[in-house]
Amino acid sequence: MAPLHWFSDRVEHEQVEQDALLVQLGAEFEAARIAQDLTVAELARRAGLSKRCAVYLRKAQCDPRLSTLVSLARALGRRLVITSTPDRQNWRT
Repeated sequence: MAPLHWFSDRVEHEQVEQDALLVQLGAEFEAARIAQDLTVAELARRAGLSKRCAVYLRKAQCDPRLSTLVSLARALGRRLVITSTPDRQNWRT
C-alpha cells in the first residue's frame, strides 16, 4: 500500500510543476506576441494553429505537444530550448 501512496504524491507534485511550467511558457509567448504587436489570431496563423489553440496555450488551459510549442516559438522568431536538471527532491523511499 505504501508505494501507491508514494506514487500518487509524486504524480500530484509533478502535475503542479507541469502546470507552473505551462503558465510560465504561456506568459513568455504572450509577452513576445505583445512586443511584436501581433494579435492572437495573427500569431496562430503564423504558427499554423487555430486561434482557439493559441488562446488555450496563452491561458495554460491545455497540454500542448512539443511540436506545437516549437511552431509558436518559430512564429515569434524564437527558439524553444528545453533543459533538464536534477530533481530537487529524492522520491526514493
